[in-house]
Amino acid sequence: MFNLETAQRCLNIAKGCHDYGGGYREKAEQDIYHHGIQTAINCLEKFVKLNGDIETNWQLRAVENIGKNT
Repeated sequence: MFNLETAQRCLNIAKGCHDYGGGYREKAEQDIYHHGIQTAINCLEKFVKLNGDIETNWQLRAVENIGKNT
């Protein structure tokens, strides 16, 4: 069941993590961290845009399956 408010809150948290920088001070570490968080933000934005219906989006399904199995 899709809940837009919850999905938007998750997106806001991910964006906050990107801004926070994960506590990294070295440029290379910060760049790697930001790349990873940006990937999460992109996925969450797409999830919201699709109203939670990811059945036709193989990339989101793949990321979700990876997350389920870790």
